[in-house]
Amino acid sequence: MRVDLFFPAFPPAFDGIGDYTAHLANTLSGRHDVRVWTSRSADAPEPASPPSEAEVRAIPALTETAGLAHWVSQCSAAPPDWLVIQYNPFSYGTRGYAPALAPAIKEAKRRSPSMKVAVTVHEPFMPPDSLRFMIMSIWQRRQFKQIGELADQLIFTIPPWVERFASWFPNTPCAHVPVGSNMPRVAVTKQEARTHIGLPDERCVLGLFGRARSSRLFGHIRAGLRTLERAGHRPLLVYIGGGAEVIRTAFADHRVRCTGALPGDQVSRHLSALDVYLAPYHKGVSTRRGAFLAGMQHALPVLTTHGPQTDDLLAHAAGRAFCAVPVDDAEAFAETLRSMVESPARQHQLGRNARSFYLSHFTWPVIAAQYSDVLQMHTPASNPALSLSPNLHPWSIA
Repeated sequence: MRVDLFFPAFPPAFDGIGDYTAHLANTLSGRHDVRVWTSRSADAPEPASPPSEAEVRAIPALTETAGLAHWVSQCSAAPPDWLVIQYNPFSYGTRGYAPALAPAIKEAKRRSPSMKVAVTVHEPFMPPDSLRFMIMSIWQRRQFKQIGELADQLIFTIPPWVERFASWFPNTPCAHVPVGSNMPRVAVTKQEARTHIGLPDERCVLGLFGRARSSRLFGHIRAGLRTLERAGHRPLLVYIGGGAEVIRTAFADHRVRCTGALPGDQVSRHLSALDVYLAPYHKGVSTRRGAFLAGMQHALPVLTTHGPQTDDLLAHAAGRAFCAVPVDDAEAFAETLRSMVESPARQHQLGRNARSFYLSHFTWPVIAAQYSDVLQMHTPASNPALSLSPNLHPWSIA
């Protein structure tokens, strides 16, 4: 089967979904003929091909009208069986506004009637949690609906979105495929990792990895640090990632070490140096949280939160493969953290179970197999003739 993956970012560009696309291309290429369409700007390096049979094609300014027109022409010259678009609105336009994307997909389908389109939804639109997000959500919802209606298959990274959006697209099959960890795993012991990165011989090293955003429930983490300090511990919070000033401000009263952005092997070494890994999320942990999965990949005892985006797979594993508390209970988070820190035996058992759970559900061969099953087993529903909304730009190729 010929599969084309489409996303504007690709290594060496720093982008989580770009890394996801590279890993997926690398693994799928063992089963299928895989090609990647990505973008390139004049001052950016050429995308790096993953170590596989996947072909990587970079088109200048892919998210702009001219770049999309060029892509339509090239893709139509040798269309795949499946075009798989990785979708997050912010990856295609400022504030998630990408009016040329849906018409380009429609034109590609018109030129290649045998080609089927799958859309993997990493983020449909911003939830209206604030006035700013509410305004952006207006056009992002409409854009998501237009692109979803052009799809022959929709793939969501969390099950609650399958349940929520199936009624939006009654003629289109919807499936769930999780994300994986984009990090490698370097085989080092905790002590070797601490020596390598120059960590003191701390007895309570906590870790936080990913974007420095308030959605990571900094209040819960501060509550946990205060509880540990009152219990006589001297916790050190190691933050792995960019945005150090945000972290230093949020945890000004605590011991913090910020690494800055690191290459994958160094991220792995820092993760391996931790005692307990913190991964709270304001809507609950879900199968699209790569930072959470990186903790389990590294056999760490993980403390997270459960909420509306937490599906049954993760809910049933809580307490065995990781610890989870309700999103609105900072006190429970703090007390659970204290009990984890004070029980090395529990840390060891959670880490072993975490690694086993990760290997069963979230490795790239497992994810690639799910993609193959979805694309091969689901007979795409035939969409009725779709007309462009009068507010969409009419598509034309010079």
